[in-house]
Amino acid sequence: MDYPASLDELWSAHCTPRSPDEPTTVSLFSGCGGSSLGFSAAGFRELLAVEWDRVACQIFRRNFPDVPLHEGDVTALDPAALELPPGELDLLATSPPCPGFSMTGLRRESDPRNELWHQVIRLASAWRPRTVIVENVAGLVRGNMKLVFTAICSALREIGYVVKAQLINASALGVPQHRVRVFIVAVRSDLGAAPAFPVPTSRPITVREAWEGLTEPGDFLMPTGKGVRIAAITAPGSSGSEALTTRGGKAAHFSCKRLPMDAPSMTLVRDVRQGTGSGFLHPYEPRFIGTREMSRIQGFPDSWSWADLDYTAIHHAVGNSVCPPVARAIGLALLPLLSAPKARSAR
Repeated sequence: MDYPASLDELWSAHCTPRSPDEPTTVSLFSGCGGSSLGFSAAGFRELLAVEWDRVACQIFRRNFPDVPLHEGDVTALDPAALELPPGELDLLATSPPCPGFSMTGLRRESDPRNELWHQVIRLASAWRPRTVIVENVAGLVRGNMKLVFTAICSALREIGYVVKAQLINASALGVPQHRVRVFIVAVRSDLGAAPAFPVPTSRPITVREAWEGLTEPGDFLMPTGKGVRIAAITAPGSSGSEALTTRGGKAAHFSCKRLPMDAPSMTLVRDVRQGTGSGFLHPYEPRFIGTREMSRIQGFPDSWSWADLDYTAIHHAVGNSVCPPVARAIGLALLPLLSAPKARSAR
């Protein structure tokens, strides 16, 4: 697989003009637009995006100038903002905030962001889309947070949807990164169809293949302080903690990781502590990976604009985004369900 060429083709598909009868989508918790790019490349026409983060909105507007964007709290969104009759929307694509569910976070059950999935149900009840997607970290189906997962699925069923969920590793869908996320797919019950998921499309793509033809890494940071020593002893495909413990030291610097070159990347996360030993190191150079390198690993084409933001802002946006090739694969899997004439009654 020619990975850079596949990203170029994804961008070309996104840029293809849409006719009025193309399937429609709305994105909630849109982030910088990773899922929007993927669904656009699958042939969807986005009617509305909703995001509260100022920087993410800046990136979204740069890449989707023609998509109406509600910048603000989703709880304040009036369903009338979508000028479609109930039942006419094809896909409601959502990625509720995940810090309360993430295995790398504190997993606070009381985190108010854990409750934002209720806005998905509120708007799905009003709009009655033919399909709904809820994407989140794998931690949503583990431990006590599984109660939230069950509640989401039950709420979707209660408002008239057939619901299934699947853990999907981005590396199975042509992304050079091990990134496991849970996808809940709901199909309106009157359509008489079962939720569909993509099948693996390729062997795992390596970091080396991801960066083929990339002449500039983009902006990058250098480790400083203790991070210099940690970076020097961290081997490709391992972490600073592993480097310390194999030398008889105390486990620390878990968040310092050096990417492998001939295997997929480990999961890119949003947080990076600038100038320290926290981040993703280049496989063999004494630096953290650059913005163009991380963009390739996440599945963003080189034509994507990061709106001239600094390294930390781009790193945050990348780690917080849905991999565009994954969203595209899911969108393509749903298209056969949406090709039938729309049901006249959606209530």
